[in-house]
Amino acid sequence: MNRLFVYGTLKRGDRNDFMMRGYKYLGPHTISDYVMVDLGPYPAAVPSEGRCIVGELYEVDDFRELDAFETSLYQRVQTCGVWVYTLKTLEVW
Repeated sequence: MNRLFVYGTLKRGDRNDFMMRGYKYLGPHTISDYVMVDLGPYPAAVPSEGRCIVGELYEVDDFRELDAFETSLYQRVQTCGVWVYTLKTLEVW
């Protein structure tokens, strides 16, 4: 099983949390060496040494739907032992 870290609109209670239904919530979690930036209607994770992001951890068996949902600006990468959707390019902000 894969672990996915979410930090923005996919978190419980936020507007896109419906995408996480059906996946097992594992609890709060923090990843290091990333910072969350504001892109207006949604945030994005970008590398930033010495910084961290607090979010939630889920157990995900299949990324197809989430990858399709997040493809416009994000890429899924593995860091700190978990998968996370990060900003594809810093040029958008």
